[in-house]
Amino acid sequence: MRHTTAPHTEDRVAAGLLAAPPPALRLLVTNPWNGQAYCVLRALRPYAARVIATAYREHGLLGRLAPGAVSRFVDGVYPVPFAAHDWQRGRIRDENSESEEAYVEAILDICAREDIDTVFPSWDPVVGILSKNKSRFAARGIMVPVPEWPVLRQAMDKHALAELAAGIGCPSPRRYLPRTLADAAELAEHVGFPRAQLPAGLPGLVQHRVGPEHPVALRPDRAG
Repeated sequence: MRHTTAPHTEDRVAAGLLAAPPPALRLLVTNPWNGQAYCVLRALRPYAARVIATAYREHGLLGRLAPGAVSRFVDGVYPVPFAAHDWQRGRIRDENSESEEAYVEAILDICAREDIDTVFPSWDPVVGILSKNKSRFAARGIMVPVPEWPVLRQAMDKHALAELAAGIGCPSPRRYLPRTLADAAELAEHVGFPRAQLPAGLPGLVQHRVGPEHPVALRPDRAG
């Protein structure tokens, strides 16, 4: 007689489903244009009693048609102000800019209206904004699964992160941070190959080209 475990497996699966607790999360998912947001929706929908998405007010109808906003996994959509301008220009500060504060206030208001207990961002600018304000959400019993701001802030700067890694003994390549085009041209002459030219890690870096084969990224003025 051929032995099979299929019925027993199906029984165990069915029993597991019956024993699973009912969905409990009340979830808000940000940045619906990003593919990561849709993945978050698919992964967490089975565990959520209600799912809210946000769409950027400035994007109008186009924002409302974002894949994450029109997903069948979403129960409701709220407009919020766009707040990534400072990030995109490399202006990353410990305190909120005016647009970032408006964004945080809008998210907190939605959380109060919908009794949200979890806010899940998946786009770097929004992760940064919510990380800076994580304590404000925690004070209201809202979980935001992002690193603490001091940790995230250092990780955002590739040069600073490489310096930290070298300081604790992690192998790392030689690295340079040219401040001017003249510095970059001099480096291009003596560094040789192989080499990689990367932004220091902040958005909004000014990209320059020194000669036909020497692209260089210069760090913007963080104070500006």
